[in-house]
Amino acid sequence: VTHQENVRRAQEKGSYNGRYVGAKNPKAKLNDDIIKDIRKDFANGLTQNKISKKYDVPWSTVHNIVTYQTWKHVD
Repeated sequence: VTHQENVRRAQEKGSYNGRYVGAKNPKAKLNDDIIKDIRKDFANGLTQNKISKKYDVPWSTVHNIVTYQTWKHVD
């Protein structure tokens, strides 16, 4: 089936109600509190590299978080 049909069937079954954002995504390894901590660490002068090691996530993930490219809904 097509992706569109797959989504429609999932909606009909009640197992999909739209886009999974942030911690609602079943594959998410971080949560809103950790995102806030990462941004706070960066604001306090910790480098992105040190933050990535502290939270055991790739540097690019930290970069995307602190530049609000991802997790935009968390302030």
